[in-house]
Amino acid sequence: MPRKRFLRYAFTRKGIAENAPYLIKDHESVTELYRISGEGCYWMRVRTVDQEALTAFLDELLKYGNYRVNLDMGQIK
Repeated sequence: MPRKRFLRYAFTRKGIAENAPYLIKDHESVTELYRISGEGCYWMRVRTVDQEALTAFLDELLKYGNYRVNLDMGQIK
C-alpha cells in the first residue's frame, strides 16, 4: 500500500516559482498541491509505492529547489 508523504517545497531558482504548478501538478505521485505562506512555496501530498519512487521524485525536485518531507505516522481522525 502506498505511503502518504507531506512535502513543503521552496523553489530557489529564479523564474521557476511562476511555473511550479506546471512542473509538478501532473506528476503521478502528487495527489494534492497548494500554494502556501510561511516556510516554503508549496505544500503537496505525495503517494509513492516505495522508498525508491519517493527518492526519484525528490531527486527531480532538487533540480529546482529545496524540500522538507513529513511522513504519515497514522491517521487520528
